[in-house]
Amino acid sequence: MKLLSSLNINRLAIAAGVVVVLLYLLAYSGSDMQQKSVNNAALINQPDFYLVNNVSTQFDEQGMLELLASNQRTLHNPANRSIDIINPVFQFYSGGEYQWRVSAKTGVLFQKSDRVELMKEVIVLSSDRSTSLKTPALTLFPNKKQAQTDQPITLVNINGVTRAIGMKTDLETKDIELLNRVRGQYEPMVSTSHVD
Repeated sequence: MKLLSSLNINRLAIAAGVVVVLLYLLAYSGSDMQQKSVNNAALINQPDFYLVNNVSTQFDEQGMLELLASNQRTLHNPANRSIDIINPVFQFYSGGEYQWRVSAKTGVLFQKSDRVELMKEVIVLSSDRSTSLKTPALTLFPNKKQAQTDQPITLVNINGVTRAIGMKTDLETKDIELLNRVRGQYEPMVSTSHVD
């Protein structure tokens, strides 16, 4: 009987030891897995490449300059397949002639998309500086030469100042459609010619 009970005690001790070792291994490997998971999440949110003072050009079918895009810094984010751009500037050309400049403090370019979300101090300026448009955010479609926003805009041209909420524009045709709450101050140009 004593032999039996000491055998049972030994078995219980071995079983308890095995359970302790298993629990230890489980806890250790679990924390290691959690650490790996945290490290992987941190890596996924890290840019996988960056460019500094990037300039790219795009030409039309006739070989004429169509778009000159530059920025201070480009960061590629593999997690959401986007590219963050710092101080982007887009210069649009038509027939090789400079037409428009679109700039902002920041922007996001989405891969597999002809869409750039520009944010913070967005300015659209005509080449002759006769027309400027300011807004806090703008969606730009560079290949279509179009832009739109649902944000407040201020449009300044030689005839006065116009404010609105929301806008669509075609940079090729120079058409600007103001969407809501349009308010303007019209100041006609004074003619210097005299009719006799």
